[in-house]
Amino acid sequence: MIRRIAAAIAALTLLSACGSRVSGTEARDADRGAFGEEPSGPPREAKLELPRYPKDSDLVQFYPGPVDSHRYFIDAATLVVGADGVVRYALVMRTSGGAVNVSYEGIRCQTRERRLYAVGYPNKGWVEARRSEWEPILSGRLNEHQAMLYSDYFCADGIVPADRASIIRRLRSGLRGESPHRGDR
Repeated sequence: MIRRIAAAIAALTLLSACGSRVSGTEARDADRGAFGEEPSGPPREAKLELPRYPKDSDLVQFYPGPVDSHRYFIDAATLVVGADGVVRYALVMRTSGGAVNVSYEGIRCQTRERRLYAVGYPNKGWVEARRSEWEPILSGRLNEHQAMLYSDYFCADGIVPADRASIIRRLRSGLRGESPHRGDR
């Protein structure tokens, strides 16, 4: 009886080892579906490369709407449309009280999500965010500027823009609505 159990365990071990082999082709196609189709989710994100710190001469202002008294700028030199479908950019926000907040962020057009990669400090440069995860872009006072970037400048109709030049043209072509800051781009 013990011999039969031992033989059965040995046979099962050999069979499971045979079934777990993965060929080179299967390993390359591990990201594909059961029938070899392309994955349906967003493409894998590119490795993060932080840009140079924003320069005032490269800032392009955009207007997120009348509910916000802060001024928002994109550093055009840091704007990148990645092969992974993510638009990355340095954002500079100047508050009505005089504070300046700098961040390096990304917007994924396909899923209407945003991600904070790093926070900027004038004397230190970039410091990577401790918690950098994709989060949904929701309209509302707290992140209205991101919703505006998504819908009006970066991802018209949820489509990844063809190139950064088209985004920069949209940003430079004018501030939406009546801006109290229209003269100081």
